[in-house]
Amino acid sequence: GAAAVKVCRMIGTTVPVRKLKMSWMIGFTVVCAKLTICPTTPITDCRMVVSPSKAAPASSPNRFVMVSRSGASAFATPPSANSPVMKLPTFCSTPMNLSNTATPVSPNTFWMMPRMSSRWSPRMLTTAMMEEITPITGAAPAAAAAPAAAPAGKKTVIVIGGGPGGYVAAIRAAQLGAEVTVVEKQHLGGTCLNVGCIPTKCLLHSAELLEDIKNQGKEIGVEVEGVKVNFPQVIAHKNAISKQLTSGVAGLLKLNKVKKIDGEAAFVGEKRIRVTKPDGSAEEMTADAIIVATGSVNAVPPIPGIRENPNCIDSTGALSLEKLPESMVVIGGGVIGLELACAYAAFGTRITVVEAMDHMLPMLDGDLTAVGVAHMKKMGIAFALECPVQAVEPSPVGAKVVCTTKSGDTVTFEAEKVLVAIGRKANTASLDLEAGGIRNDRGRILVNDRMQTNVPGVYAIGDCVFGKAQLAHTASAMGEVAAENIMGHDSTYDESTNPTCVYMEPEAASVGLTEEQCKAKGLDYKVGKFPMSANGKALIINGGEGLVKIISDAKYGEVLGMHIIGPRATDLISEGALAIRLEATVDELISTIHSHPTVTETIREAALNAMGRAIHTKN
Repeated sequence: GAAAVKVCRMIGTTVPVRKLKMSWMIGFTVVCAKLTICPTTPITDCRMVVSPSKAAPASSPNRFVMVSRSGASAFATPPSANSPVMKLPTFCSTPMNLSNTATPVSPNTFWMMPRMSSRWSPRMLTTAMMEEITPITGAAPAAAAAPAAAPAGKKTVIVIGGGPGGYVAAIRAAQLGAEVTVVEKQHLGGTCLNVGCIPTKCLLHSAELLEDIKNQGKEIGVEVEGVKVNFPQVIAHKNAISKQLTSGVAGLLKLNKVKKIDGEAAFVGEKRIRVTKPDGSAEEMTADAIIVATGSVNAVPPIPGIRENPNCIDSTGALSLEKLPESMVVIGGGVIGLELACAYAAFGTRITVVEAMDHMLPMLDGDLTAVGVAHMKKMGIAFALECPVQAVEPSPVGAKVVCTTKSGDTVTFEAEKVLVAIGRKANTASLDLEAGGIRNDRGRILVNDRMQTNVPGVYAIGDCVFGKAQLAHTASAMGEVAAENIMGHDSTYDESTNPTCVYMEPEAASVGLTEEQCKAKGLDYKVGKFPMSANGKALIINGGEGLVKIISDAKYGEVLGMHIIGPRATDLISEGALAIRLEATVDELISTIHSHPTVTETIREAALNAMGRAIHTKN
């Protein structure tokens, strides 16, 4: 991360950051500018001095100095790779006067101050060390060249698309001093706020409340007679929330002096677009930088009969039905299909999910999928796996879905509505990327980790780019990266801490490596689990259904993945994302006090279980 980059600059090494970070783990060695530490005793707070001189010979004294309570303990020469691991003493928690130490200090030394917990692993040092570095004497080596500063006067930026990626990019660029114009052909807020994330969660909230009343109300002393679904009001509530949020986006753009143009953009050359407006007029535009943020649209598979049958709907159609259907077949066992399946099943619709693969939700850890599928079956949802769809035919009910089983038999499913939820594709068909000279893979724009395309000054973010997660929060993160790079900052996009959230019942969330991925990579790992049934708050909320699973490196305990299914899972997962970002270890999770009674306690208990120390469950 940024801290490790700072390490490279301070000590003047050209070693790649990842290699440098890994080198902290493998022993206690100083080779030129590379320092690695592997302590065998806990410490609390320490001060270290390291010479940044890459050119100094291996025999140069004072390349590594440790200042302890009793003075300085130093190596006159770096220990060799075969040297025994040094046992660290207890270090002082206040700065010391180096002039009082017995060992002279090089004029190029730096004072490094890691803040350590009472229990820690070597990986902790990499994260904490570089938070505070202050030169004692001399100056640091010259930092790597920064991107060129913006020229005098405001930069102009055009953002094509006003969704969660586009409007965030526009606001960030405006914050940094750009003159920004957003071109939007439909609604601010994009798919997320209008026909995606937010509307779906509105339906799911109504469904969850209904389920709680029906299934838990009597048990907790809340008896309601005649509870029913007013489906038009469910849709009206969804529309009201979307309107409030999209109006808020419009207000934010205005607050940041971002200009909005209604119209559809298409490239007519490199860094030149034509905007066709609702009245039919057209305007050619250019800018110092263009950000493509056009998002994605529902993909329609080439299955005979789907396009011709009006009862086949996509997720947008499922969010705007005027009448609650009695039955629905869902084609696709991914996030979108299962979230809407849970909502409609709770409302009383008979649901059958048809999936070509032998499992659902492939992005989740297998243990989470198992819990989720078991709950959906209890809700009355039926599943047909390894059952690819061959055709959709007319039916007196609405539509007939024709499938082939693993054994080759033909089976059919009839329903009032068929929800086609097999994924999404980049919304770039009308952009004429070829005219703009923008490289793409079947419409998915190719970018680097700075969100730059092959055309200088043209950036792309969000669902329309190749090889990135198609999620609102990743689009927003990419938007900030693109805007910052345009304005002369040095920013990169890193998806390693991106959480995947599934708002089925119960909620599921995952970040980092799954156990299946660890096995495929041949990693040596440990697993810690904790059942929601052993947590008081989870018992209160949903009867204790679900679990927390933490995957950690077997040797050092670094958190590699966190997977949660149960109450508040999509809110809890941020602790796992932060742990991965900071390269935290399970013992750091353990040493962090979690409030009681909360569902967050399950995370600490899962970490305890990974160390064989669980208090409230069997180890």
